[in-house]
Amino acid sequence: MGFTASTMRGCAPLTVTLTDTSLSNYPISQYLWNLGNGTILITTVPTLTYTYNTIGSWTMTLQLTDSLGCKQLTTKGPFTVIKPRVSLSVPATACRDEVVTFNASGTNTLPLSTYAFNFGDGNTATGTTSTVTHTYTVNGVYNYSLTVTDTAGCDSTVTGTITVNTPSGTFNIVENQQCGQNTFTLTPNTPGATSYLWTLTTGTNSSVQQSPTFTLTTPGIYGATLITTNSFGCTDSIIADSLIIVPGPRGEFSFTPQSGCSPLTVNFTATGNDIFQYQWDFGDGNVVTTTVPFVTHTYTNTNLTAIPQLIVSGTFGSDSCDANAINLTGTLNVQTISNVDVLENSIVKDTVLVAPGVTATLTAQAQNATNPIYVWTNNNANINISCDTCQVNNVTATGNGYIYITALQTNGGTTCSVLDSVYIVYTPCLAISFDILNDGVAADSVLLQLGTTTTLNAVVTGGNAINYLWSPSAGLSCTNCANPVLTGNGETIWYVLTVSDTSGCQLTDSIRIVGFDCVTINGVPNIFYTQCRWNK
Repeated sequence: MGFTASTMRGCAPLTVTLTDTSLSNYPISQYLWNLGNGTILITTVPTLTYTYNTIGSWTMTLQLTDSLGCKQLTTKGPFTVIKPRVSLSVPATACRDEVVTFNASGTNTLPLSTYAFNFGDGNTATGTTSTVTHTYTVNGVYNYSLTVTDTAGCDSTVTGTITVNTPSGTFNIVENQQCGQNTFTLTPNTPGATSYLWTLTTGTNSSVQQSPTFTLTTPGIYGATLITTNSFGCTDSIIADSLIIVPGPRGEFSFTPQSGCSPLTVNFTATGNDIFQYQWDFGDGNVVTTTVPFVTHTYTNTNLTAIPQLIVSGTFGSDSCDANAINLTGTLNVQTISNVDVLENSIVKDTVLVAPGVTATLTAQAQNATNPIYVWTNNNANINISCDTCQVNNVTATGNGYIYITALQTNGGTTCSVLDSVYIVYTPCLAISFDILNDGVAADSVLLQLGTTTTLNAVVTGGNAINYLWSPSAGLSCTNCANPVLTGNGETIWYVLTVSDTSGCQLTDSIRIVGFDCVTINGVPNIFYTQCRWNK
């Protein structure tokens, strides 16, 4: 007793033909086939064809019943049905241009099985990778599928749909234009959008209204961007670069150079549209109006930082308006250092006397400068300076010659400089100069009444005097001292003083004494009338 099967193993759906091969002395009246998967079939013929649609492994039983009612059992198995068990995860919705992941990593199949994805938009992907990504570029409902084929040749297919829905469309503009102004309303045509974000290229105008109204007052050409969002959370951007026109003059200007030393001549050039007049404000208090787009201006300011401006004038229809042109260059720097002097004892000097063993202290002083740098130049071997880059310099000499001082100032990458010189005169005489003072006050001429006294003081500058010689001696308390007392004799006399120093140098100065006397009456001074006799 027994039966045969056309196959014992295969891919689902697996069709098996079963044939009874039993021998019986009596006719078989019934065949009861228990297929092992819960299916029982009864036939009156010895052959059965059955298809297994699910995967698994079963043992089949055949029960024979003859005409006498006798029964007999026989089994065969296992019958094995194999097929990949595909598990595919895909989102139900997606946004246009979004990366969508098709994840079949949960599929139960043999190693090295082949995954054939069909995304439903004409694109496919085949390989041994169970997870892939895809981007839909057009809205729509797409039927996708995945067929997994194992190395035994068995395959399994799953299908599904994905809805791609990103809001898209256009928007319209309704404008009310005037010179220097445009009031406009933006209206979207974006089916499916649930929220809106409008942004203008001005950088300061935006709205979340569905149809907002804006007003722009600066002439120019502007763009607008609309970002819409639908109920799936998908967003889309609609961009119009040159949508909005505010009529009127619009322009921009540049200038060169941007910095330099005063006086600085700067060239200004403007470009633009709808302009008939240019009003240039140079930032130094000067304003010029022209009908041409270029102008030259000379800055004479001291250490100026300016931001030049330009107002352009234009028309729209019968209206006229002004607008600020765009400054493409920015800030202008005018650097100034107008003069530099050399001072000795706070006095400006062009010539400085230097004696043997004496140091002259010279100070450089620049005008219209902030924290200048001072550079001294000495090319004379007979002159020595104490420093090259300093404001105060100590100078000694053994001969005559020039030294030079340069003052520099840097601002905004520009360095300005001025130059001065001082002539060093080497004098071997220590007694450089002196003055004759009358009672401590410098004088060239002194009135002295007969019989009265005054002190003549010799004050020497720049040396050590050792000899004094006064001439003439009349009325002087001494002729070889520095401070003789002089008694008036009623006469006018020039007194000459010669001073000599240790090196034998001599200097001479003089002072005039104008003498006079008064007449008395009967030995008593006339207080009502005094007749003075002047000796000239």
